[in-house]
Amino acid sequence: MWMQGVAAVAEKRARKSRAAARKGAEPLKGRLARRDELLTIVAHDLISPLTATVGLLHLLIRNEREGLSQRALLIVETLERSARGQLTLAENIQALSRALRGVLHPRRERQGAVELLREAARRAEETARAKGIELAVEGREGLDILVDREQTLLALDRLITNAIWFSARGTTVTLRAAVHGGKAALEVADAGAGMTPARARKAVGFMRRGGHAARDYTFGSEDEKGAGLGLAVCRELAEANGGDLRLLPGKEKGLAARLLFKKA
Repeated sequence: MWMQGVAAVAEKRARKSRAAARKGAEPLKGRLARRDELLTIVAHDLISPLTATVGLLHLLIRNEREGLSQRALLIVETLERSARGQLTLAENIQALSRALRGVLHPRRERQGAVELLREAARRAEETARAKGIELAVEGREGLDILVDREQTLLALDRLITNAIWFSARGTTVTLRAAVHGGKAALEVADAGAGMTPARARKAVGFMRRGGHAARDYTFGSEDEKGAGLGLAVCRELAEANGGDLRLLPGKEKGLAARLLFKKA
């Protein structure tokens, strides 16, 4: 009887503790949801002026290059690179916040893998040309996947941007469609500095270490700064479409970022 009384008291206290935990968790969940929604709004409001800034600076460089002194041209080119970096950051924050709130809602339809790579390369032409990078598309026709077109193109854009940042001028970034392990692979490969296998694992795990990550920036070949948000966006978009992201460091240099999906 005494033991039963102790057990009853312990169970009652446990129920109260669980109820208190649930009560405390609900406000926390609400605060986190409001935080993610606020990040989405702020990022959205930053994207429009940054897009305009990038566009105007690009036009200035393209149309007024001959009229600018060497020093002025250097300043304008630096401003354009900085604005592009800020725009990419805002887009990454917006996409990641939407992913964390579970509002991506992919519309998965049959897409040609090579066609997706061609379109991604077309959209990245200006960024590549500004740094003297060539984009090459390879792969077998007839390889189809079932994904949301725009979300997959966004993931590819983040991977291509990273590859351009970490590639030296005059090199090539290769976009490749292939089959690996029975799955369709959309791969973005560069010949840049690459990363160690340990750093590759850390990069893919960004935003899953206790819900946040320490500031751990990496720098491109011309001091472009990245904190891993782009890779986090790619992983979330891939998983929302039933896929996965793998980072494959080269033996000596370079990196291949591979999006894996089931074949349609």
